[in-house]
Amino acid sequence: MPYFVAALLALGLVAGLLTPAMDIDAAQYAAIAMEMLDRGSWLQVTERGVPYLDKPPLVFWTAAASYAVFGVSDWAYKLPSLLALAGAVWSTGRLAGTLSGDDDTARLARWVLGSSVATMLMVADPRTDTLLMAGVAFATWQGAAWLRGGQPSHLAWCAVGIAVGLLAKGPIGLVAPVAALGVDVLVHARWRRLATARLLVVPAIVALALAPMCWGLWQQFGGRGLTFYFWTQSFGRVTGSNAWRNDAGPLFFTHTFLWVFLPWAPLVVWRLAQVAGAMRRGAGWWRDEALAVGGFLLLFAAISASRYKLPHYAYVLLPFAAVLAARVLRERGASLARGWRVAVVGQAWLLPAAGLALAAWAFAPLPWWGWAAASVGVGLGWWVRRAESPWRLAYLAATGVGLGGLLLNGISAPRLFAYQAETRAGALVREAGVPSGAFVAVAHHRPSLDFAARRVVPDVADVAAAAALVQQAPGGLWVYVRAAQGDSLARLAARAETVATFEKFGVSRMNGRFLNPASRGATVEPWVLLRLGGPAREARPLGGRNEPAAAAIPSPR
Repeated sequence: MPYFVAALLALGLVAGLLTPAMDIDAAQYAAIAMEMLDRGSWLQVTERGVPYLDKPPLVFWTAAASYAVFGVSDWAYKLPSLLALAGAVWSTGRLAGTLSGDDDTARLARWVLGSSVATMLMVADPRTDTLLMAGVAFATWQGAAWLRGGQPSHLAWCAVGIAVGLLAKGPIGLVAPVAALGVDVLVHARWRRLATARLLVVPAIVALALAPMCWGLWQQFGGRGLTFYFWTQSFGRVTGSNAWRNDAGPLFFTHTFLWVFLPWAPLVVWRLAQVAGAMRRGAGWWRDEALAVGGFLLLFAAISASRYKLPHYAYVLLPFAAVLAARVLRERGASLARGWRVAVVGQAWLLPAAGLALAAWAFAPLPWWGWAAASVGVGLGWWVRRAESPWRLAYLAATGVGLGGLLLNGISAPRLFAYQAETRAGALVREAGVPSGAFVAVAHHRPSLDFAARRVVPDVADVAAAAALVQQAPGGLWVYVRAAQGDSLARLAARAETVATFEKFGVSRMNGRFLNPASRGATVEPWVLLRLGGPAREARPLGGRNEPAAAAIPSPR
């Protein structure tokens, strides 16, 4: 039974692995990693040839390494995030087992983290935070094992996990495990474990792991690069020395956590309330969960203090949240109140309901295999009701999330990404074999265009500049441009043809008007891919609104 549920979850994740990289962040990181591989310089990071100073290099290193093995593709970019997610799920289970001494709690923690809404997002739209979460979960597990009498190797591996977190997201990779482990030391008075020279192995390993990155930053930016990495990028968002801010408010992660960690967030809230009550009454059972509670609350406060907040920043909380939810499932089992069980299962099955609604209405029609998958998923959900508690609840929730991920990532996402016009245009140019110097964009830059075209696409200022370039491209110039500008550009060129037309929409900013087929036309913008100069061909009308699917690809020669 659990193997079938795990297979459904895996299908939902693999479907997300096969979708295009989304603008802005994921496509940007994918393009930077592609550029890193092309340049052969792994220590100095550039974006479109310009030195890049924003994120640590681990996401670029792992993606570039994946490209080197499997070739440059969307799924090769996402593969390291899928592997990091697997590592985080495994480490979270080991952390739960270390804290509780119970194998069932460990397995439940894996099911909880692996069947959260966040896991589907982590693979479909990978960011640096998945790597951070994996490093934090691994470091905390190894550190907790060492504090409980483990071997020196646990301490060394804890340092490796800290280094992964630092290379993934910056100082939060150190702050997160140290905060959680510090609470554990404080509550359980494990001071003697800290009175050893063996602790020096941690800064030694971390410094060794960070040395290549620091050398690259020094070569590119001097001391400013190191200051940015160790202070401005993270702590500066709290102190105000970092200019990035979106004024999301101090309670942003309160509601964000509730949907990111669906369907398990209600159990975490309940557990935190139980711990607060136990502390007031003087009950001592909460001490066994001090590490998870302290890690969750301290990190929640830390990211809430940032002046720039995005939903994926909450991923670092999830290993600790999974441990808390797993303890509830293990202890309460069949005695868990019906209302809580309905809340968890109901929220989990909202995901396939949303998937069916999007596939059958917003991006109709729903293919036959979508109905088949939904039927199989519902049948599997009915079958797992036979499992004993607390596994029944875990399997039911995981089945709903897995089916929802499969429907959303497998059916709706490909149709949605038809409106990420840059990906379609870049793919057409790449498949047609257009030379690097024969493709430009007019007054536009999105990372997905570079990544899909497998090159840095020159961005010219206006139509006149593009027309002037036609004379320098004897084999013809391909241009990605707004449809209205395309009309003007075609009149300035000697010969012009429309390769394809697109309806463009920023897919990361979905809203009701776009999802509604009746009002979608008012939200999209027409863009065209033109070929100017070269052998004369029969041209098609410019600037019309066609379906998002691109037209046939003419030969570039």
